[in-house]
Amino acid sequence: MAELVIISTFYAFVLLYKLLKFTVIWVYKILFFILKILANIFAWSLMFPGTRYSGDWEKPQTDSRDYYEEYNQQEYSHYENYQEVTQTESCFDVLGVSPDDDLSTIKQVYRSLSKAYHPDVNKSKMAEEKIKKINDAWSKIQKIKN
Repeated sequence: MAELVIISTFYAFVLLYKLLKFTVIWVYKILFFILKILANIFAWSLMFPGTRYSGDWEKPQTDSRDYYEEYNQQEYSHYENYQEVTQTESCFDVLGVSPDDDLSTIKQVYRSLSKAYHPDVNKSKMAEEKIKKINDAWSKIQKIKN
């Protein structure tokens, strides 16, 4: 009778072990399947632009050095100076003064022209455009002379 109890207990433990092993394996498989589905859903969200993990919110990395632009600036810098000279000459032409005049003389001419073409005094459309040119020319001349 003792042998029967020992053998039945042994078989009970083996059955319990197999049942536990079966349960653990199936729980593992079910969890792995759920995680796999979630990973696929997450991967799908990567494909759609504008989602949080799509990566399109980051600015693409580019090389900030533009060698051609630097070369062009070095080679053609004297042309820019020529353009500045022609712009300043046109500023003097707008005010009707020469570049050799001193700042006080140019200021007197600017004030007389601004009084003549001010929108409160002169109501024409041409006067508005002319006063804009006069003010622009005066600001450029001030930068040059100071």
